[in-house]
Amino acid sequence: MTKWLKFWPFLVTPIVVYFNVELVFIPKLMLLGIKGWELFGYAEIAASLELAYYGWFFWWLGSLIKNNPKLKEFYDDAKAKGVDKVLRKLVKISVELLLKESKNKRLDNAKNGNPKRESFFTMFLLGGGIGTWILGLLIFHATKSYVGLAGLFLGNAVKIACFVLLANLVGFWGYLLVTLVALFKAYRFVFDRIKDKLSNIAMSL
Repeated sequence: MTKWLKFWPFLVTPIVVYFNVELVFIPKLMLLGIKGWELFGYAEIAASLELAYYGWFFWWLGSLIKNNPKLKEFYDDAKAKGVDKVLRKLVKISVELLLKESKNKRLDNAKNGNPKRESFFTMFLLGGGIGTWILGLLIFHATKSYVGLAGLFLGNAVKIACFVLLANLVGFWGYLLVTLVALFKAYRFVFDRIKDKLSNIAMSL
């Protein structure tokens, strides 16, 4: 039993995913009659904790892989085959397409296996995007730039503030409608711009 307790993050993470701040947490608070600055406070705290948890979870998952002999063997084998370079390239391409910074030298360094500190502004933009914070966390774990991490959290906070403002302006049903449309548009925006790149990477493996 004690052995399995070490894997509790695999049980907690689906709960964190379900209680997504923008799509679930804010609407639930609205149904409870919470709005205005009170809604803003609860949402900002929840969003910061959510981002911090995912950052910790990525670190924990990496440690689990590296410290488990069987998983480490698989990891080393994948690394030897250049899979890690492909993943870094994918992150670079995704960020370039989202932010239109195709000549970003810092991301070029990350691609070449010598990552440098990601810019505060770039990480701020990733934190402010819908779902793009995942790329921000991947960049942080590659660069260990706490300046960039601060930008990611600040961007996330600004994004949540915008969602709370929207919730107070249009009400529950209006908020749900606009949020779902925004999520769909964000998905289409990202998917349409990286699907060709993904296909090219897959063909090169």
